[in-house]
Amino acid sequence: MVAKYAAIQHLRWVSGAAFLMLGACGGDSGGSMNPTSQPLMATFDSIQVNIFTPICSGCHSGANPAANLALDAMHSYNDLINVPSTEDPSVVRVKPGSPMQSFLVLHMEKEGD
Repeated sequence: MVAKYAAIQHLRWVSGAAFLMLGACGGDSGGSMNPTSQPLMATFDSIQVNIFTPICSGCHSGANPAANLALDAMHSYNDLINVPSTEDPSVVRVKPGSPMQSFLVLHMEKEGD
């Protein structure tokens, strides 16, 4: 069944991307989440609280974050949205509303992380 509405398609994509990201960035093998986790929703704040902060910010924060990408709550939005990728500067890390033109999605599909 194909989703009729763009909002539903977007929610499906975000949910799928969030699921893919759970295994990225070296999350713990137990699969446990931060005890303060909230239900995952298709919002940047929800992805920050449930994925970036507990799973990714261990490597992607501090003075020299991996790939010069800080994913702590203070920096993630400004380091992701419409920012050229360090691996391929012709593609932005996250292009809002265009997952297939976002380096984060392309990288996850290509590298499997």
